[in-house]
Amino acid sequence: MVRSFDSHISDYLAGASMIFGIILAADQVLSFFYGYSSFVGSGETRGEMVLLSVVLHTMRALLGGYLVGRRTPAHYVQAATVVAVIVYIFESIYLRMFAGSLGDVWSLLSLFIGGILGSMFAKIQKERTTLVSDAKNTTL
Repeated sequence: MVRSFDSHISDYLAGASMIFGIILAADQVLSFFYGYSSFVGSGETRGEMVLLSVVLHTMRALLGGYLVGRRTPAHYVQAATVVAVIVYIFESIYLRMFAGSLGDVWSLLSLFIGGILGSMFAKIQKERTTLVSDAKNTTL
């Protein structure tokens, strides 16, 4: 039985909240070391901060997409996309309230790519587990 989108919204919100919490914690640690928010780098360090932000967003979204994908019986790409959009909305609200800026397109793209890759890893793991259990059942 496949649950509808409404029954998965709590899973999507949980994954988005986890990803955003990790993003927020890492931003606070980076701002402690660099003296400003990693989202709002300027001057010489702007390119380095964008690259670091893209890599960190992708890794966090990969983890979140994997965890949400494990709980989703089907529609892995939809789950990853919904979670990425929710995280981007959370991040944009946070940045607007506390940093006076909006999220950039790089963070959105890295959230999409990481989330989709993570959900595909979850799908691969589920299929591998199914194949192993089917092989065990046929040999018994």
